[in-house]
Parts: sequence; C-alpha cells; structure tokens
Amino acid sequence: MLLEDKETLVIVEWLAQKNLNKRNHSGVGIKSEVNVDNVVSWASLPNTGRRQSAVIIPYVKGLKGKDALLLIEKSKKLRHHAGQMAFPGGAREDKDVTPLDTALRELREEVGISPERVEVVEALPKEYVYSSDFVIYPYLAYIDGEDLFGSITLDEEELAAAVLVDIKRLPVPPKFRWKRTLQGVIVYPEFYLSPERTVWGATARILWRFLRRYYYERR
Repeated sequence: MLLEDKETLVIVEWLAQKNLNKRNHSGVGIKSEVNVDNVVSWASLPNTGRRQSAVIIPYVKGLKGKDALLLIEKSKKLRHHAGQMAFPGGAREDKDVTPLDTALRELREEVGISPERVEVVEALPKEYVYSSDFVIYPYLAYIDGEDLFGSITLDEEELAAAVLVDIKRLPVPPKFRWKRTLQGVIVYPEFYLSPERTVWGATARILWRFLRRYYYERR
C-alpha cells in the first residue's frame, strides 16, 4: 500500500498488510553477480565474539527529481529492535558466504528486491549495535526508481512499513544525543522523520556517515 506523505521527510510509504504480502523464500542463498572491491568472506573476518550482520543502504537516484533512501520500520511485535527504523538487512546465516550475501538475501526477504535489481557500489565501514552486541557490515547500492516500485513486497512478519526518505531534507548536521553504556559514554545522531518515526542508534550512525559523503561528493 502506498501513501503520499507531504508533511514529513517521507516521500512514499508502504504499509505491511497481513495476508497480502506472502512470498516464497525458497530462493534464499542466491549468489549475486555484482562486482564490489574488498568483499571478504565471513570466514576471513576476525572472530570478536560479537554477532554478525549486514545491511544494504538502498540509494534511489533521481526519483521525481529527488534522491532518496529506502528505510524499513520493524514490526512492534518483534522480540528485538521492535518498532525501530533500519536499513534492510539482518543476521548472518550459515549459507551466507560473505556479508554482502547476507545483506542481499535480507533485502529480498524483507522488501522483495532481488539482487539483479540493485547495483552494489561499495562496502562502507562497519558499525556496532551496543544494545545487542551486533557488528554491522553496510553496503551502498543504487536502485532504479522503476525497479523499486515494481519490486517492493514487505515481509509482514518482520516489518510494519518501508519508507522512501528525501535525502536533501534530512537535517545536516542531525541532532546529537549522549548515552551512557557499559562501554562508556557514547554520542550518537538522531534523525527525526515524522512524529512517529526517528532514526537512531547504529542505523543513524550509518546514515550520518553516508550523508557526510553524499554532500562531500557534491562540493
């Protein structure tokens, strides 16, 4: 379901609707044909004891004259990270050879976008989720707007919604907050999207790193 939202940073919103978004995931474990430098295998990465995960940063260029990012909203029924905003992605599974395999598999499982519809550009620096002890490996990927609208199908068991956010309307710099953790005091950005949605935590740190690069490359 698509809703136009003219009052927030959200360009378009897809809402999960129970029983309308059933999909067959029998094709998981695909091998992407993308060519990305420095894609390493999970087995070659150091074992730090942290749980491993990967995400795709879906960058939609030139959508009705706007550059946009696709974000997902986790279902409030989840045991972990309920209701949070995030990039499509998730935890490593045994069949995943590389972090990129993990990210692309989750992209298809969560929002229905298959690997052949994205152009993976590069790996970005890893990020940590302090609350759940995950390490995240992000990958930036371009998605054509027409391919996006023809592909989106939400996993209603995992997601409440997916949203396209206007990059140039995101606040730069964002609001920063301080938080005391077991690892010490950390400073993290927050991005306010609407009265109901705020991007924070590891996703906000990944987003802030992307935005700094986005504007630097346009200088």
